[in-house]
Amino acid sequence: MRFLIFTFCFLILGYEINAQFEELPMDNKLYVDHIKSITIHNKKTPDSYPFISLNTETLHLGFDDFNTDNDYYYYIVHCDRNWNMSNISTLDYLSGFNGEQIEEYEPSSLTIIDYTHFYLDIPNEDTRLLISGNYMIFIFDQDENPIFSKRFVMYENKLTTAPKNVQMATNLGQLDSGQTIQFSIINAKGKKIDQPLESIECHILQNGRWDDRLTNIKPEYERNDAFYFSNTNQLTMAGYKEFRNFDFRSIEFTSLFVHSIDLYDDKIDILLKRQDNRKHRTYIQDNDNNARTIITNDRFDQAERTSEYANVVFNLMENHKYEDDIYILGSFNDFKPSEAYKMTYNQDRQIYMGSALFKQGYYDYMFGLVDVDGNVDMLEFEGSSNLTENDYQIITYYRAYNQNYDEVVSYKPLNSGDINY
Repeated sequence: MRFLIFTFCFLILGYEINAQFEELPMDNKLYVDHIKSITIHNKKTPDSYPFISLNTETLHLGFDDFNTDNDYYYYIVHCDRNWNMSNISTLDYLSGFNGEQIEEYEPSSLTIIDYTHFYLDIPNEDTRLLISGNYMIFIFDQDENPIFSKRFVMYENKLTTAPKNVQMATNLGQLDSGQTIQFSIINAKGKKIDQPLESIECHILQNGRWDDRLTNIKPEYERNDAFYFSNTNQLTMAGYKEFRNFDFRSIEFTSLFVHSIDLYDDKIDILLKRQDNRKHRTYIQDNDNNARTIITNDRFDQAERTSEYANVVFNLMENHKYEDDIYILGSFNDFKPSEAYKMTYNQDRQIYMGSALFKQGYYDYMFGLVDVDGNVDMLEFEGSSNLTENDYQIITYYRAYNQNYDEVVSYKPLNSGDINY
């Protein structure tokens, strides 16, 4: 109640002059250890990326809590194209209430480890978003402590993104390893655009990754209500390799990359098959899910509350120890290194090993080398190819001359395999 009163006072003023939000990063971040398996996606498509059509689609957020004594509240913040808080009132982007309690939750059922699954839909009867743009959703507990935050995007397709192709990179140094995304923006609906070569800006994500996106891509010329991009240096990124993956929807039978499953009264241990460095390996087309996680199991319905948790053991064969640390990376940790996913080196066996708790389902992952400054290098273990099948997300931002926030006026998902090279 204290948190709701705090929020309501600022809603009356129209602005949240909230030092707490100003101090928090506008980024995907987990602040506690007792929250697991955070998912955020289009409600109709559980393994989708969090890009939602304003007024026509629903955002779904879910997470598991291993501490059953907490209440949780959500707070939504509008951001600009560079993920800074927008200088607008909450009343400008949200109808209803900010700081409402998450009232939908269910205890786990028939699982070895007990947890509570919380979930939330946006819009709901208390909260509706009014404008497109980048958004942060912050989750707080009853004591106003930040628990986690996630990014999502609401879009209105006022402009049309027309992809031309995803082609092998032509830039020197990336001929065999890079992919170039070629597209144009068409003003088919006749929207008034102020100084389009300056006010329109595109960002490109690969497989939903915010940490490695291309930014500040502006059209270079306009012709017949279309805007064209031709600077290949701005449109090219590493193709990487197909993701490593593991599938333990079943805890009774091993799958392709699962070596063994050990069931105990109080836990489940899963050992993955040995992995090798792929940096110099010739590209092989493997099936993956382009970093998207699928929470499910082969025994019960309502997978969000009936899926088991298991301790998954990863390994990577290396004949020497690196000076920098190695981490397990994927959408499950937003490709960000953290202690829970750090690997250790066994000199006698010449192998890196690490373990983490995962909920039953399917996961894509890679290994990354992280230096003392936090820079992540996945190419050292994964390599890169211009033939890799990837999902791309093209986001088009626009800010009118008299407007103090960034709209998302077009969103276009595409797959490199769907377009001819």
